[in-house]
Amino acid sequence: MQLLGGAVYGRFLQQGDLRDLDESIECSLLAAARLPKNSEETAIALGNAALASRTRYERCRGHPDIHRAMTIGRDALAACPLDSAQRPNFLGQLGATLRLWYEHTGRLSDLAEAERTLRQAVASISDDHPNRATHLNNLGLVLLTRHEAKSEPDVIDEAIRLLRAAATAPHPLQASYRSNLAVALRQRYASAEAPDEGDLTEAKAVLEEAAAGSNQKDPAWSIIMRNLAE
Repeated sequence: MQLLGGAVYGRFLQQGDLRDLDESIECSLLAAARLPKNSEETAIALGNAALASRTRYERCRGHPDIHRAMTIGRDALAACPLDSAQRPNFLGQLGATLRLWYEHTGRLSDLAEAERTLRQAVASISDDHPNRATHLNNLGLVLLTRHEAKSEPDVIDEAIRLLRAAATAPHPLQASYRSNLAVALRQRYASAEAPDEGDLTEAKAVLEEAAAGSNQKDPAWSIIMRNLAE
């Protein structure tokens, strides 16, 4: 059942049929219900259901989807043994979901929880792990959001350091991470008391690299092109 849930989610990514997302969530939850409560296998099944729910929210922007993604994400983390090598991934996935939840609620406490969770993910994953760039990118985005809400100069400086580290690491989503770095650089320039032209220069160069490293089939292509045109 767990393998079926993953296969159906993969089919959704290829074809975009929301019915596949619903089936993936159902299969993954059924698989989790049949597995031992506190085990890595259960955490993986729940994590798949949480990811599919978050993807559904990103497509449909429905409150029930993001609430379900957050709830199941917490359950996945709780089910995962403390010594599991998969634990950083569940922390990272929950942190990314909490950032979206903050966008829905506007509560700074939700943003603070997202930051704490993603800091744990970054701290618990090795420097050479292929998923480290994703956790760095997501933590950088949380700090960027925090800067937007509270205008803290030190926070955006840290966000840029994290996003720069993510953007320079080899990763299938590198073009998207470069685009996020460019946005942060432009935001620091716009909000600074003494703007540094170097931020705009670096932002342009990063976007050009992102464009060169992607194509029209890339999900981030339209965002990169729009940012490059600004």
